[in-house]
Amino acid sequence: MSVLISIILILASLVLIVSVLMQEGNKQGLGAIGGAAETFLGKNKAKSYEGKLLKITRIVAVVFVVLALIATFLSSRTYSVRYYTEDGKEYFPYLASYYSLRSDVDYDTAYANELANAGISEKDLQDSLRSKTSYKKGDSVFSYPTPAKEGYTGTWALAKLVKQTVTDENGKTSTVQVPEKIEGEIPTTMGSSNVVLVAEYAINSYTVSIVDDGIPAQTEPEAEATAETEETEAPAETEAETAEAEEEKQHNVIFTYTANYGEAIDYAGADKLPEEAGYLTFFSTVEDAVDQGYVYNTPLPETIPAQDVTYYVCYAKGNYVTYWVEATKTEEVDQPVLDEDGNETKDEEGNVITEKKSQPVLDEEGNKVKELTEWFPKLSSDLISQITSEWEEAYSDMMSEDFSGYLQAYLNAISDGGEITSTVSAWYSAYVEQYTADNRLDVIRMFVKEGEALPNIGAPSMDGMVGVWEPEVSVMGTEQIDLVAKYYPEATLTIYDDGLNGEKLEAPAEENTEAAEETAEETPAETAEETPAETNEETAEEAAEEVKHNVIFTYSGEGRTINYAGLELPEAPEGYSVRWSVDELPETVPAGDTEIFVVYEELSEAAEETAEEAPAEKE
Repeated sequence: MSVLISIILILASLVLIVSVLMQEGNKQGLGAIGGAAETFLGKNKAKSYEGKLLKITRIVAVVFVVLALIATFLSSRTYSVRYYTEDGKEYFPYLASYYSLRSDVDYDTAYANELANAGISEKDLQDSLRSKTSYKKGDSVFSYPTPAKEGYTGTWALAKLVKQTVTDENGKTSTVQVPEKIEGEIPTTMGSSNVVLVAEYAINSYTVSIVDDGIPAQTEPEAEATAETEETEAPAETEAETAEAEEEKQHNVIFTYTANYGEAIDYAGADKLPEEAGYLTFFSTVEDAVDQGYVYNTPLPETIPAQDVTYYVCYAKGNYVTYWVEATKTEEVDQPVLDEDGNETKDEEGNVITEKKSQPVLDEEGNKVKELTEWFPKLSSDLISQITSEWEEAYSDMMSEDFSGYLQAYLNAISDGGEITSTVSAWYSAYVEQYTADNRLDVIRMFVKEGEALPNIGAPSMDGMVGVWEPEVSVMGTEQIDLVAKYYPEATLTIYDDGLNGEKLEAPAEENTEAAEETAEETPAETAEETPAETNEETAEEAAEEVKHNVIFTYSGEGRTINYAGLELPEAPEGYSVRWSVDELPETVPAGDTEIFVVYEELSEAAEETAEEAPAEKE
């Protein structure tokens, strides 16, 4: 079209130039100067010829002006590349690119958000989005965004828009434009019409593999170099040999399966973890997961994923410790949606509109049913701040309110021992796995190596009660440990050992008096005379205030079975015997605070002789 207009413009300009040049001047007296005698026939003939030229000039001038205006309009006009999905919906690459960092927002949701927030009609929104892919005639289309679909390879095919009549749910018909594939190549430069493209997809095939290299070899600690041995750098040849050995490392692949994306995988028993005494086995996509601290099972996929993936059978010397607390069991039920006045809302057909809501499960007597639910250890505020600052520094380039909100939601849930949603858990696993083993928060469970002490996470809390984790385990073995929160009324049993000269001795009063008299006799008279009475009283009062009982054992929780953990009476000093201040240590914590002391009793002479003779008799 534009080429034809250009040709006509050129021809019109040539005709216009020739017609103007062929016309004579219209000045009076020119004929007389030439000396020519005009006849009646010659005069009429000239007028007729010039009239035709004038008419042609006017017509061609009008055509020239009109074509020039049309050419100017066409040269300033833009055309767009219009993209359509395989199901016929228009697709806007700019919108998809804008939301590319929002892993929680799909394209349809992004479009709905833009339409809701734009404050304009859908047609105006689409025109605005199309302007992002508009070009003038002759402009180069730099690149066509590749259509993306998980598990598929996407390409664009040339198409044209055709009208189609559709009927909605209410039976109302309307005419819409849908893409229809046509033959032809996608242009690299923009022409004088819109380019319509429709997405096509080819399914991809991927491979799932399982590697089991067995229990890793235990490396012996290197012997310390002696003073005589000089440290030398490894030769280049040795380093090269080591690198080659690492490259030649052969994994024991026990399973491999290649199929199209989404097809079901038949593991034929390869998905069963081996059982090794003293080891925790799990699947991981990280080859050295144990060394990096990623000790949790990654479930094998039921269908072919959208990428090649290798799962390693990992062996960890240790196990998980899991914390459980009692919580009210809940269930999801359909409840009517109420309006502002508290009345049930209904749809156009008169059906009550309902929504899913969570409510407690009740037993036959109307009591709330309790169940054990997994609990996540609390974090200190310092650790939360540290992790948050590290995360913000690492991800400052891609920071958004949603990413930051997900991290904060995870930390809050962990800190409060609350529930972690699947969305937050998945996001955390995807974006925050870079933390070191010391700072990393395991989404699933806490792994502790064999022989190491269980982490001190504090006791479970409940107002007016003493919370403890049971059973009482302090060191990790090879079996999983499940600790359940238990609560007991507040009460504490305390055992003191203040030694031979303790303040609170439960010995009989007479013996105490005799001991006091002996002590007084041993005190020199001069010293007693030199010490004023007032000073003695003040010193005695200060000493009594400064006395701190030596606590050797404490246990809290009324009715809680006491684990004395090897508590024994101290060895008796010479001339004394030791006993508890009670006849028998209680098996459970008594009601109220209870104090028990180690009592030191001086032996009588007969008792001492018996004690001395006893070894001889045994011999």
